[in-house]
Amino acid sequence: MGVYRYVGGAPAELLDSPFKFTRFGQTVEMPDDLAEHAIAHRVPLIPVEIWDSVSVTDAELKRHARFESHVQASPEFISKRDALWRKFVDHHEGVLEKRKPKVSDAEEPTKSTEEVG
Repeated sequence: MGVYRYVGGAPAELLDSPFKFTRFGQTVEMPDDLAEHAIAHRVPLIPVEIWDSVSVTDAELKRHARFESHVQASPEFISKRDALWRKFVDHHEGVLEKRKPKVSDAEEPTKSTEEVG
């Protein structure tokens, strides 16, 4: 189990699960494999450790938990929100790389005698 935060810009839910995301910064504890699956399918979740690296204050989170409040948010908050989104993108790419099937030595393509030639 891991703790994740939602950094999306609109409500979302994971089908066939009890997880629904209704506010920016929402915290959820969920199995890591389910979170990885969701992240791989572009549900904007990041581990709480990554979230904490950006230092969104409790006051900012309370003020901007609703997505529509981001329109009138301070430049400081927008900068933090954008940093969190970039961290999600990086994390998403890492999850995709981790889930990529590994090619064993036996499966690697070999050069034909014509290519070596």
